[in-house]
Amino acid sequence: MAKNNTLTNKEGEHFYELFLPLLTYMNMKKPLRMNNAKDLLRRADKLWGDPSQIDDFIDALDSKRIPIQLTLTKEDRATLQGWKRLRRGMFLLARHDPDGSLFVDTTLSPEGTFQYYRVKGTLSPFENQIPNVPLFVDATILPWKKVLITDGLIQVHRPSRADMDGLEKTRAFALANGTLITTF
Repeated sequence: MAKNNTLTNKEGEHFYELFLPLLTYMNMKKPLRMNNAKDLLRRADKLWGDPSQIDDFIDALDSKRIPIQLTLTKEDRATLQGWKRLRRGMFLLARHDPDGSLFVDTTLSPEGTFQYYRVKGTLSPFENQIPNVPLFVDATILPWKKVLITDGLIQVHRPSRADMDGLEKTRAFALANGTLITTF
């Protein structure tokens, strides 16, 4: 079976061509040490905590108030604006499928049901990075064209052996009774 669980290389690279300058802009506004993945995660948390900063980034690029060399196309602008509709929090990474990995939202929808998201890797499949599922992850899910991706900054919470039975039951129930979301 052919796998379609990542963006194309060109799309994955283009994601980072947008995302990394956005993080650089955030760091220009309020400098933080950016030496490792934990520092990068803290910077991204500030961004996703107030996604209206994406508008500031676009305005700063347009007015050339910042020394970042990036020309946004109409599609790039729409992509960045779409990121303001992000889903962020704790997810149960339930399963890896040929079309992406399934992330179950750990909070129930207003209707009292589980929602789960089919998410593609940007440059490599999640099953290469996190092969053993189910487990909990902190992640930010973003729209990318007609699919969902993450910002790549995922924190993994490995369950204890005692918790595995409960995770298996939750996974089975959520996938059988939940709503699949493939874009937003």
